[in-house]
Amino acid sequence: MVWRLDRAFRSVLDAANTLERLRGWGAGLQSYQEPWLDTTSPFGEALYYITVAYAQLEREILAERVRAGMDQARREGVRVGRPPVTESAKVGDRWLDVRRRIEAGELSPRAAAKELGVSDSTIRRLLDGFATRV
Repeated sequence: MVWRLDRAFRSVLDAANTLERLRGWGAGLQSYQEPWLDTTSPFGEALYYITVAYAQLEREILAERVRAGMDQARREGVRVGRPPVTESAKVGDRWLDVRRRIEAGELSPRAAAKELGVSDSTIRRLLDGFATRV
């Protein structure tokens, strides 16, 4: 039982492989929101594959639109994605002092992460220079 078929699988291939595994266990698949979709009958199986193919097409069209929107935003000079950590109030001006203490060996990167309230990987990115603006 799945809630909706378009929420259960990423591709037609994934859906087909899952249905084969279920068959091997002597089970079928039903959708709660699509009661007509029941793979235990030949007609239900045909509807299953049609619905999965349509869901994959819909997902690909949506992804294409999102990419086009992001490309358009970039062309218009809009920054796309998460802002660099150093722009956030969480790290702010404290990063310069913390970085100096790390480089002097007074503070470990893990302790710095705890002090600033960020993850260890954020500290690594900052130390590697990915976010050099303060």
